[in-house]
Amino acid sequence: MNTEYRIVENNLAARQYVAGNALTMGDIPLEVALHRWFLLPIERPDYPRLAAYYERLKQRPGFAQHCAGPLS
Repeated sequence: MNTEYRIVENNLAARQYVAGNALTMGDIPLEVALHRWFLLPIERPDYPRLAAYYERLKQRPGFAQHCAGPLS
């Protein structure tokens, strides 16, 4: 998974979301995967743009309502 997240990290150098500067359908499945990845007690590479992207996603009401729960 780190290889895929490195691709997203690099992609975010020129935009705020995966397809540009506005949220699209492409961001929604990624926010679910990132939520799990950031909650898991694992060692992760330092991806500052990915972390900032995740923080932007967490501000969305839809994320808070549908994705932000704990791992079960």
